[in-house]
Amino acid sequence: MQIAVGVPTPDLILLDVLMPSMDGYDVLSRLRDNPATLDLPVIFVTGQDSIEDEEHGLECGAVDYIAKPYRAPIVLARIHTQLELKRARDELARRLKENQQVQIQLLQSEKLAAIGQLAAGIVHEINTPVGFVKSNLGSMDSYLRDICEVLDAYEALEAVCPADDAVLAKLRELKQQKDIGFLRNDIGQLLSESRQGLVRVAKIVSDLKNFSRAGSGEWLWTNLHNELDSTLNIIWNEIKYHCTLHKDYGDIPEVYCVPSQHFLACITSDSSVASIGSHAPP
Repeated sequence: MQIAVGVPTPDLILLDVLMPSMDGYDVLSRLRDNPATLDLPVIFVTGQDSIEDEEHGLECGAVDYIAKPYRAPIVLARIHTQLELKRARDELARRLKENQQVQIQLLQSEKLAAIGQLAAGIVHEINTPVGFVKSNLGSMDSYLRDICEVLDAYEALEAVCPADDAVLAKLRELKQQKDIGFLRNDIGQLLSESRQGLVRVAKIVSDLKNFSRAGSGEWLWTNLHNELDSTLNIIWNEIKYHCTLHKDYGDIPEVYCVPSQHFLACITSDSSVASIGSHAPP
């Protein structure tokens, strides 16, 4: 058993049925229960030559059963056959694994391309209303300053009016009910927060635009720090609950490359591996 799970792993095991401490059937059962030796081919080589013994050995998982008297050429031929079969199975398993990796990469590429197209559509749809909101916030800020100037003029007039004036008393009561001082301060804060939110939206739109352009296949001088920041900005809501982000960027020049969504693939998928190629700039 130690040899079977050791390094290097044997390609085939010749096993006797009758052994002092443990018979061959028990050894084979343990080999089949161990994932590391599950597919290891085992040939029984034994003096038990009855049909029942041979059937039992094959039912236990042996790939062949050779009974005495042995003939060396036949034994070697059957061993060679099983080794060839094992090499064929290993090669098939390797190619299947490679095909699975290729399929995963193709699916990932198709997914990223679809995300890029979706991002381009979203950018187009969001740009116009964002422009409206930005313009309207600027107008509202200007209007608010005008209204505050009018209110300041009313307050200056209030200071010179008779204290017992009925209209002035009603005006003071209305100001108290509506809490004009609070409204003036809060409106300014609301506009400031709205502008900050708009800056955030504009940054996301800009990042989405860059992200959608990444699948164009065009060679560009690219700032990798900006590309990574854009990717993090896009997926931040997805990862912020699962990790703590620390940025420690070095000082690297721009890279002449084809911008892609590799950063997104690396961050969001354990199975994705980014590859970076080189190309001579013009």
